[in-house]
Amino acid sequence: MAKINNGHFGSYQGKLGAVTGRKMKGQFYIHQSITHNSSNTVPQQKVRAKFKCLSHFCGLFERLFKNSMVKARRGQETPYNAGTRLNWQAVKPAQQDPSTGEWTAVMDYPKVQLSAGNYEPIKGLVYDENTSTTLKFSWDDALGEGSALDFVNIVVFCPTYNEYVMVYRDANVTRSESEVSISIPTSWMGKDLEGYGWSESPEGRKIGATQYLGTIQPD
Repeated sequence: MAKINNGHFGSYQGKLGAVTGRKMKGQFYIHQSITHNSSNTVPQQKVRAKFKCLSHFCGLFERLFKNSMVKARRGQETPYNAGTRLNWQAVKPAQQDPSTGEWTAVMDYPKVQLSAGNYEPIKGLVYDENTSTTLKFSWDDALGEGSALDFVNIVVFCPTYNEYVMVYRDANVTRSESEVSISIPTSWMGKDLEGYGWSESPEGRKIGATQYLGTIQPD
């Protein structure tokens, strides 16, 4: 509560929006009214569930987004906020748990975007096979409008553990190399993994859109 000594408010009394003025012992005071929104409708619960899912997922990639989402920013938007905006469409509609009544949501992994841009995609980029805990990916060395020195960035995400491994801005993994092998933890064996890749120019000024590489099931 604040005491008023004339000034702009003068001898204001009564409620004005979130501010209330009143006179006590010959002095005028103002204080802020604090209100709480306890509304918890089903539509609100669904939206909150989607936000919770999205925030958790994008939080895993916050450091990556600082570089991979710079081309997606609008105005003063941060790369992270751009990433969350682009991935809102990748959150499936919330579903209610019949036993608890709680609403939860999950990601639609084929729609996930870990990068944003319009640079030349990696032609023929695919997951080939795994040998023990090593995943092999390959691609064509066709350049199109790209460069032989462009990075081929690849992320392998494990939804079971909310972990990922990646090759990122590696000078040995470029368009001209045509393949790369990535090691994964032994605990990932037998789990469904999600693969993503995108192109990036050597200086980082040109970035390609995310290319979904499908669900990977290492034996």
